[in-house]
Amino acid sequence: MTRLLPSRYILHRGVLIALGLLIVLLAAGSPDRAAAQSGVLVSNLTETVFTGVLNVDRAQGFTTGSNSAGYTLTSVDLNLSFTTGDKVPFTVAVHASSGGQPGGKLADLTAPGTLATGNNRFTHTGLVLNPATSYFVLMDATASSGDGEFRLTQSDGENGAQGWSIANGSSWRLWNSTGAWVSTDTMSMRVNGFSGQVESMVSNLAETTYHSAAVLERDYAQQFTTGVNTTGYTLTSVDLDILLSTVGTTGTFTVAVHASNTSGRPGSQLTPLTPPGTIIDGTNKFTHAGLDLAPATSYFVVVDVTGPDSKRWLRQTASDNESGAKGASINNVQHRRTFTSSGAYGTDNNSIKMQVNGIVKPKPPVGGRDIFVANMSAMIDSTLALGTYDVIQEFKTGLHQDGYTLTSIYLDLEFTDRPRAPFTVSVHENTSGQPGAKLGNLDNPTGGTTGTGYTSGPTRG
Repeated sequence: MTRLLPSRYILHRGVLIALGLLIVLLAAGSPDRAAAQSGVLVSNLTETVFTGVLNVDRAQGFTTGSNSAGYTLTSVDLNLSFTTGDKVPFTVAVHASSGGQPGGKLADLTAPGTLATGNNRFTHTGLVLNPATSYFVLMDATASSGDGEFRLTQSDGENGAQGWSIANGSSWRLWNSTGAWVSTDTMSMRVNGFSGQVESMVSNLAETTYHSAAVLERDYAQQFTTGVNTTGYTLTSVDLDILLSTVGTTGTFTVAVHASNTSGRPGSQLTPLTPPGTIIDGTNKFTHAGLDLAPATSYFVVVDVTGPDSKRWLRQTASDNESGAKGASINNVQHRRTFTSSGAYGTDNNSIKMQVNGIVKPKPPVGGRDIFVANMSAMIDSTLALGTYDVIQEFKTGLHQDGYTLTSIYLDLEFTDRPRAPFTVSVHENTSGQPGAKLGNLDNPTGGTTGTGYTSGPTRG
């Protein structure tokens, strides 16, 4: 094992194939492990509650964890109580924090179709939150009368992702006020989402639109293939480019993700996607709380027409190009069939214009060790040819007073069937941004497969 002090070091590779790096060290403190998983980010819904009036503005602060890739908020659950009569009208939004009070609005949240006693979910397609940053959930009442109460708690207890917290206490003010906030007890709520930030996994939306669109009087299926990230991906939404006609009849349709069968046609449905509140002319986002997708695997986005729609059309492209994660693609043909059919799909040479969004699942900790620093959850933009370059990558340790012990380094490699060029991997001191004295060689793993790790030798620095 190689001992590292709080400082900067250079990783020297005789040759490096891809700019993917994961360094595993032992330290007295354990860093936050990023995980691209949907679920509870922070919650106090299990704490004892009492009721407070709903016809005022309320603001509840919360603070995110330290995951360096940030977070994606997908919904907020609010604990409400209703009896009878017209409900108090209100909106819910996420605001920045400014001096410990709600600052500028970042995003409105979409209310559920019906409010009911209990937990009510207010959703977003994916709001990016920075690490270790405070925000506010703000309920803005728009009238002073109506039925409804908000549930509060005097408990400071909470649970959720590492480093997340709900502020001890909330604030309120009159529904029509823009003035000062008054302190009160903590709102009963839950913040849901992902560790990591949602990005395009694969897209052809930037390609030239074909001169004619596909009318929603048929079922359509567009195949896509995920990238090569060995731990897979989490799908959060699909964007479809829809054309609205000024004439015709509005019908009905659903959008879902299907597996691909052995014949390269749509197989069983994996999950339906939630449509936007209103279909617009342009990009429309169909969302999901988080669907796990395997690496290098084909799936279908299926548009299933249940009532013929001559007003809404899917825009297409004749281009075979796309952008996104390394290895990801959109099939160069689409599949279609009569909307009343449950039989085989035919094909068309144009592709449906769409974008699949999600999160790259990070590589897991190796052998129970702590991941000290990594960029392997980022999309791979390019590769370097093995045997062509010597490459160095600088990294910096943290500030732990006892330093760190390096046990292994993972490099993201890609091999073909051709003979492999020999190379070595070592750790060096940093001398003015260039490799200095060698601290130790790393042992080559056996097998040489994608995602291979390199363990340190006995040399100590």
